[in-house]
Amino acid sequence: MKYARELLMVLLMGAVLRFAPVLFYGVPLSYDAPFHLTRAWETIYSGSLNRAEFYPPLYRLLLAGIQMATGFDLVWVGAVLLPLFSTLTVLSVFAFVRALAGPRMALLASLLIAWGAPLLAAAYDSPENIVLFLLPAGFLLYRHDRKALAPLVIASAILWNQLAALVVVASFTAAYYRHWRSMRHFAVAALAFLGVYLFSVDWKLVAGQSISAGMAFIQFNLREALPVMALASLAFAVPLLYACQAKRAIAGWTRFWFYWFTLSTLGVASYAASTFLRPWEHVKFLFYSGAVLLSLVRGEQKFRAFAYILTAFLFLSAVIVSFQLVYPKMQQHDFPAIEFLEFRARQNQGLILAEPSLSQWIAFATGLDDRLLTSLHFEAAKTGSRFQEGLGFLQSQGTGSERSLQELGVKYVVLNFEDERLRGVNGIESKPYLNKVYSVEYFSGCPFGFLPRLWGLACGWNQAEVLETRE
Repeated sequence: MKYARELLMVLLMGAVLRFAPVLFYGVPLSYDAPFHLTRAWETIYSGSLNRAEFYPPLYRLLLAGIQMATGFDLVWVGAVLLPLFSTLTVLSVFAFVRALAGPRMALLASLLIAWGAPLLAAAYDSPENIVLFLLPAGFLLYRHDRKALAPLVIASAILWNQLAALVVVASFTAAYYRHWRSMRHFAVAALAFLGVYLFSVDWKLVAGQSISAGMAFIQFNLREALPVMALASLAFAVPLLYACQAKRAIAGWTRFWFYWFTLSTLGVASYAASTFLRPWEHVKFLFYSGAVLLSLVRGEQKFRAFAYILTAFLFLSAVIVSFQLVYPKMQQHDFPAIEFLEFRARQNQGLILAEPSLSQWIAFATGLDDRLLTSLHFEAAKTGSRFQEGLGFLQSQGTGSERSLQELGVKYVVLNFEDERLRGVNGIESKPYLNKVYSVEYFSGCPFGFLPRLWGLACGWNQAEVLETRE
């Protein structure tokens, strides 16, 4: 195969960039990882799904199935599975683009996918990585006239990730609404998967849930980084949209990717008005669809120069993202604090307050899940619960005073490096009604330590600590 050696090098570079942080930190890097691990563990031991959660079921079933079939440690499986699919996306995109635009443009596409900083940062995030891997395969099946199997592969996004499924369904409908046969097969597949999804959820248990508190907390965490991410992505979008219009790229096989690119651009831009559409999620969708589209559009010399400059920029940013900017919610050094908390909490009653993902790690590693104030995944925080008040205490650095903790019924407050770097927890630590009963310090080295704080939140001296309310 032409460019086989070059493709192998690109694949290896993509794998190194994605797995280096996993090997360095030794834990799953995703914020959602403990949630998925907990649900997979429940499935293993109960033999059934937790229907109180409305997250699509396939990923937790896949985690549970791999663990039961292999006996591998579930945390290890959760750490490597999504980066593996993110790496394999390099191959699926190469195969799709090669069938349409030849091996040279396919190599460019695989390079953009392997080095794409938004895709690197999201390689550990959620099962949408599996959707990104499957999509090119689905369209290759269409090209080979497998019109019954292809829509099943593409519509399966519904059982992996809600936001990815929404974008996929909308883009497919916009691109193929005039093709009755394709739309009919796709609609049947989508409705079938939607039925499976609805069956996997007990809507009586999730009624009244709200995502507003969780969205506000993420916005608070990303308040400095997200505008930069959005502007950089939109700057990337402008020349590509122009090239697509100039070359009439919305015809033929590129229509789906054009509409997905357009919807993702609007999703990123929605940050200016609201966080409801999760603009931070659309950054990776924008880059992914843009990388495929860029390789399918045959441009003039100036357009090719843009592609080469973009590739060089991506290599530099990928190295920084992989070896410094990507960091885990939890590091291995933080776990002794959780072990201490488990021992201490057996002696005292009261709730435990920690950031949602940190709470999920505590729930996964201990038997304290029923005592965590924000123990539910943030999307499942019920309207009117104390979830929002607990997050408010962390965001405001404890300005709610002792009374707010008493009203919440909090006995322990658990903090780690991210709380200190993003939320400035010194205000909480200094409160006279809180005692620091445990603290572990550790140093995380970074190769680019001279860069600004936002480029290395986990760099330098960090600590995890447990605070206890005074009697």
